[in-house]
This record gives sequence, structure tokens and C-alpha cells, in this order.
Amino acid sequence: MQVTIRITSYGFLLLAALAFLQPSCSAAQPSKTKLAGPAQSVRDFCRMDFDGVRLSSKHSSAAAFGRLIGGEGEWPEEPVKIVTAFHVLSVTENQDAATVRVAYKVRGQLTGALESDGLTFQRRAENIVFSLLRTDGFWKVKVFDFPPHVSSRALRDHIRDILKDDDRQGDTRRRHLLQHLISKLGSAGP
Repeated sequence: MQVTIRITSYGFLLLAALAFLQPSCSAAQPSKTKLAGPAQSVRDFCRMDFDGVRLSSKHSSAAAFGRLIGGEGEWPEEPVKIVTAFHVLSVTENQDAATVRVAYKVRGQLTGALESDGLTFQRRAENIVFSLLRTDGFWKVKVFDFPPHVSSRALRDHIRDILKDDDRQGDTRRRHLLQHLISKLGSAGP
């Protein structure tokens, strides 16, 4: 018995494309990726903090943020600093320890519980020194007395989530105050 296979021009193009793509789709050996240095670990920490990860344990980046933290202790919850930007100024690295200095542009802060309406705006610069330890090849930020440094958008979103939770539970006690805080944060810019 003889089997004849006819390949049309479209079939040939498909086979050629598959043959061309095959090496990139194969089970290649894992690449050796360079582990992030202390500056990148701090940038990741600051970016997630800016996005509001420390405002709620329900935040979508909470697990990734947890992998950046080393040591024992608790972070303070307040005052919540409202920042517009941050950048790494310097890095000092010594084997398994490092320090990274970060500059923040602070826009204001929220002090006390949400019910206190302790939202104030005052532009200023703030420099913070982060200490890191290398653990199992990864640079981790040591816990220290450093409250959340978030964008006004992240704080607005967090307050909106609280307002939604209150609404679901039929609790309207602080509705007006939370809406007022959202409005004040909206006028502060991004």
C-alpha cells in the first residue's frame, strides 16, 4: 500500500513556519538570570508601596511584596505619606548587607484613623535609608519604622474600597467623611 501526501502551498508555508519557530518553542534549558541587586529590590518595594500594597492585606501584590521583606517586626500603619515620586540616590553594598538611600517627593499625609480627617498637604522632600540583607541569594528589605508611602490614587482607591465594604454591610456612619476624603485627595492630583 502506498500513501501519497500532497502539500499545498499553504501547507508548505505552515510547515516552514513551524520548523522556523520550533527552536524557540522547544523545552529549552532554563536561562541563568541575574538576581536583582539591592537597588532593584528597593525599587520594587517602593513601587508596590506607592501602589498601596501596605494599605490592605487584600492587595493583589501582597504576596510578591512579602518576598521582598526580611527580618522580624511590624511596619507602622501611620501616618500614611502621600508621595508623587521616588528614586534611588545611592547604594552601598558589602557582601550580604546593603543600604539604599531613596529620595521621596512628599505631597502630604493622613494621620490618625480615617474618621479623624487628619489629611494635610505640604510639599517637601524626604530621604530614607533602607537596610537590606541577602538571604538565599535574594536582597530583602529589613523591617524598620517606615510608614506607607503611597500615591494619592492608591489612597483614594483604598478609601473607595472601604466605602464599598461599609455599603455592603449597610454601615453609613462614615460615608460623608470618606467621600470628603476622596474629594480632597482628588483635588491633590495623581
